[in-house]
Amino acid sequence: MTEDHPAVAELVRMAQESAEAYLAGDLDAYEQVLSHADDFTLMPRFGGPTRQGFVLDDEAREATRSTFRGGKVQDDLDAARRTSGGVPGLSPRR
Repeated sequence: MTEDHPAVAELVRMAQESAEAYLAGDLDAYEQVLSHADDFTLMPRFGGPTRQGFVLDDEAREATRSTFRGGKVQDDLDAARRTSGGVPGLSPRR
């Protein structure tokens, strides 16, 4: 599977759009592009209590807006070439 495969091209597009929305502090746009399962536990990287699933509330929106104020995202297409069991990995860079 290469970046020429339609599924990988879609993964690259979703990673690009969601990363740019997140870095812009726009969780609503981020959520429209990238959905999350409810069955995971998230440990915030800057501390605080763990949370179950993706939380999109006013507090999360404000925290993201105040932390991230934009940036350019450059996809690492070499990461898309690496596969594990046929599943491509993609690592957006800021």
